[in-house]
Amino acid sequence: ELGGFCQLNPGVNVAGFCQIGSEVLLGSGSTILEKNNVGDLATVGGGAVVFNSVRQESTVLGNPAKRLKVFDS
Repeated sequence: ELGGFCQLNPGVNVAGFCQIGSEVLLGSGSTILEKNNVGDLATVGGGAVVFNSVRQESTVLGNPAKRLKVFDS
């Protein structure tokens, strides 16, 4: 299931039974494995492999995909 206004770049692989929220960006070559969800306004970096669901409004990178932590000063 794919939400509205999503951007899927070239080489994206989405396995079965996944839910992709609205306004999601999936970077080039990223992979969303089966039975995972990507929340609204989330970003999946290029080449990332998503083994677990991605929370709303978060950014994940790497293999396995991990959440990018932003520190405020």
